[in-house]
Amino acid sequence: MTAGMQANPEPAPGATLAAGTCLGKYQVVRRIGEGGMGTVYEGVHVAIGKKVAIKIMSPELAANPDARARFLREAQLTSRVRHPHAVDVTDIGSEAGQPFLVMELLEGEDLASFIAWRGRLPLDQAVDIMLPVAAAVAAAHDEGIIHRDLKPHNVFLSQTRDGAIVPKVVDFGISKAPTDALPAAGPALVVTPVVQATVGLMGSLGYLAPEQIEETRAVSTASDQYGLGIILYECVTGRPPFPGDDVTKIFGDILKGRRPPADELRPGLPEGLQHIIDRATSRDPAARFPSVRAMGKELLAFASPKAALTWAGTFSDVSDVIPPLSIPRRPLFARWIAAALVAVLAAAGGVVWSGLRAPIPLTIETPPAATTQTTQRRRVVIPPVRSTGQLHRHRKSSR
Repeated sequence: MTAGMQANPEPAPGATLAAGTCLGKYQVVRRIGEGGMGTVYEGVHVAIGKKVAIKIMSPELAANPDARARFLREAQLTSRVRHPHAVDVTDIGSEAGQPFLVMELLEGEDLASFIAWRGRLPLDQAVDIMLPVAAAVAAAHDEGIIHRDLKPHNVFLSQTRDGAIVPKVVDFGISKAPTDALPAAGPALVVTPVVQATVGLMGSLGYLAPEQIEETRAVSTASDQYGLGIILYECVTGRPPFPGDDVTKIFGDILKGRRPPADELRPGLPEGLQHIIDRATSRDPAARFPSVRAMGKELLAFASPKAALTWAGTFSDVSDVIPPLSIPRRPLFARWIAAALVAVLAAAGGVVWSGLRAPIPLTIETPPAATTQTTQRRRVVIPPVRSTGQLHRHRKSSR
């Protein structure tokens, strides 16, 4: 499988391209999955031989102007995030009226599949996955982008050649940017083979934040935080909090917060981790963490030592860190000028100082002698002393 796509061995009718089909400068190798708005193929750049993932919009959605614009905008928004834990979109194009986008090809599986065969994850492994995901989402928020569809299917666990797992946030197809204007209504958008959004809603059944159900225009960064909380819940319990496909029941449960507490499904769950899940998924967006980074900071306490060390800088508040005292280093030419000035002043100072080296007579009053009525004065000469070392030598020679 590849990034952000759910494997589906049964291709959709009329949606499969034959191996060898050319899409501009790319050639199709094989069909590898299904994305939120289209079919995904492994491909290759004909000129340089680089393997890529090609996401082709489904013909049904391509006929809808709003959906078509949203699909092409996925490339624009994803490229703005520019984070190592967000999938990289490298190109866009259109062939025979069907738009497609080109992404990095990732080897591995999505988090939903990983949980399906592993069950509930070790706590440190769950948090180690969540920290880079939260960092990527925070980077998107920095660009004014709200994902709106965070779920285990859209967290891809890419595997490197040395076997390391690199989580990647994928599928920014229904993301919201600050200048977006939502269409009044549109067709239902298939988000996964088993999960779909209803008319007028953007997101996946079972992972929508309460405010996304009540008012689609009320979506905010807090809505993404809710999605992260649900993903964490699923990681530590091994099951989604709102299973099934009964839309009315699921929406009612989400709006009223009816779900089994995570510590009931996983006895012994640390109270602090339960608190993070509960706060991130609060019914009221204002009761959630101030930001995704604030949530990540709380997660650090439950990460593996290596991950905690890696991500401490990303999730530390500025107010919690005392910056080291540093003096900006001047440019090289400025240092030359400063050195020249010091040399000139030193030379001038030496001339002035040499004129002051002559003994300076000081008159010190002595108390009146007991046997005389006259006041005696004596002159005491104090030689100039340039430094403490010279003072010591002067005392030694006077002995």
